[in-house]
Amino acid sequence: MRCICLVQSPLQAINATEAAHFFGCTDVTYVTIKWDKRPNNHRQTLAQIPPNSHVMTLLRDDTNSFTAVNYYASVLPVLNKLNADLLIIGDVRPYAFTDLARSINAKTRVLVDDGTGTLVVYEYLVKSGKYYDLPKSSSPIRQAERDEQKRAMGIQVDATPPYDLFTCFDLPETQATKVHHQPCARFVFTHHELNYKQIAIAGAPLVELNKLSLSDYLSAIAAMTKNKDVEYLYIPHRNETKEKLDSLQEALPVKLLPIDRPIELWLKFHPNPPAKLYSIISTCLWNIHESQPSIQVKAFLPSRNAWQRGAQKEAWGIAGVTSVDSMLLIVDYFKNHLPHEEVSCHGN
Repeated sequence: MRCICLVQSPLQAINATEAAHFFGCTDVTYVTIKWDKRPNNHRQTLAQIPPNSHVMTLLRDDTNSFTAVNYYASVLPVLNKLNADLLIIGDVRPYAFTDLARSINAKTRVLVDDGTGTLVVYEYLVKSGKYYDLPKSSSPIRQAERDEQKRAMGIQVDATPPYDLFTCFDLPETQATKVHHQPCARFVFTHHELNYKQIAIAGAPLVELNKLSLSDYLSAIAAMTKNKDVEYLYIPHRNETKEKLDSLQEALPVKLLPIDRPIELWLKFHPNPPAKLYSIISTCLWNIHESQPSIQVKAFLPSRNAWQRGAQKEAWGIAGVTSVDSMLLIVDYFKNHLPHEEVSCHGN
């Protein structure tokens, strides 16, 4: 069985690989995107793809409207010649992946988890029945020109091929989509030795993505670091900035611990990992809760007004879904499924 995997993050690569195995694929082609602005992201993504795999790397080029589409549209003929049985999609929010998902010839399609974004995609799919609904230009003329340009390049801008979900989250199947439960086999482990003098904190680029203000982010981390008898290991997300991390170290008693692989794998292979894992909203909390239950997890959730202050009002990546909508939906899921503490944030 032949499949194509569209991935652009380490977690997407891990989940796509597990999906390919789950569905019995033996001939797998990975398509990745390399962007000069985030070189670490591509390097870490490649590290999670099995050795000796067939990998096609697309060089993102935002020089102009033509190159911004051509860098991925140009490989469509090659991908369509593969006659894939299955297309595994890492995310339906980037234009590149949505356009490819619509245009690649494949018998079936599956969307894997891209972090907590799956929760928002699922909710929107249940309510609207729309599998692809990217935000459109505010100018109808510009949007029509863009669509026509894509059609000329072979992009099926009007196609809406359905996809199943392959997810670790507890989501019921609906009329809109079939849900396959992901066992997260690569993360499963039983720890017999834990370090109760350490607590790991999973960083998140919520300030960088304009979801929270720096002040509210620091308030949430402060709520995690009240016990003076333990060491707090802050594990930065690859997209967090040096400026924010400097502010974090100046304000709070945390030790930065950069790692080059997903936290789930770092904990799995640690001979004596921290006994607890904290974060604000991170998929690793759910994954560890499900696959490494000997480690205690806890989400520290800023109050609703913090998200309304920090999150921008523009579309989140799906038409009609704002950043505030998406963050509050994810917060509600964590409240209902994970140990958590609500944090009062008062802004600047």
